[in-house]
Amino acid sequence: MKRLFISLGLAVCSILSASPKNDLNSQNDITRRAAFRALLRRDRAAAIKAGLKHSDPVLRSRALLELFRDRREQALPQLKRLAADPDFRVRSTVLGCLGELPDSPERREVAAILRRNSKETALVGAAGAIAVPFNFRRTKLRLSERDDWDYAITTVGSIKLPEKNWKFATDPDGNGHERNFFAENFDDSRWKTIGVGNWETQGFPGYDGFAWYRISFDAPAKMECNAAELNFGGVDEEAWVWLNGVFVGQHTAGTAGWDKPFQLDVTDEVRWGKRNLLVVRVFDARLAGGIWKPVALDILR
Repeated sequence: MKRLFISLGLAVCSILSASPKNDLNSQNDITRRAAFRALLRRDRAAAIKAGLKHSDPVLRSRALLELFRDRREQALPQLKRLAADPDFRVRSTVLGCLGELPDSPERREVAAILRRNSKETALVGAAGAIAVPFNFRRTKLRLSERDDWDYAITTVGSIKLPEKNWKFATDPDGNGHERNFFAENFDDSRWKTIGVGNWETQGFPGYDGFAWYRISFDAPAKMECNAAELNFGGVDEEAWVWLNGVFVGQHTAGTAGWDKPFQLDVTDEVRWGKRNLLVVRVFDARLAGGIWKPVALDILR
């Protein structure tokens, strides 16, 4: 009988030693991560606490995500700490969480830490965009998107904008909008001059991040029409657009948007029969970047 109790005791000890909490220190990735998931089900708070400081970046990332799901804005101290994490996966999770938080000084502070501690272009650019407030918003629908417009739409005119002599400047800090790069009275005389096409082959090899374009063009006298739109053939990858100093919209589909045409309504902003100023802020995360296809002003009826 004594031997039986000893055997049962050893068995219990074996089971306890294989508990999820103990297996968090396993050298086997699968065992360790399975143990973390099991502990999440049994004791969520303990799992998150252990995971946030674990040597395994997968556990740190998952624990941060679970904490954020539970408490969101109360997770800011951990976001701040892990913004300097050496692992890309953890910092990517920090960025994803920041993207779901409203603008605040604390959010911008975390983004600035993330930007300083990242070398990956996509993280640097996206964190930079969060670190610097961007308060421009536009929700105006195009003519084809309006519920009150049931008629066929015809393009009655299309003015191609110049493909050469665009003024161009890089913006590695992502704060050109705070320096009024979009304003009509901004002095761009010291900016470089490039044309439509990727900027890497026009004197800026290897550059990824934010950059700005400015071009002036003449609009024709106003003809009978119902709307006017700027038609972009392709911007690699994202774009924010101003016409005559007024923010008219954005194209923010991420890296997937590099070859997607897009149109923005400028019916109220275009100056018919006069000189107009188009300004485009571009963000490119990798490879080629810039306004690489022609831009036109389409007149619709």
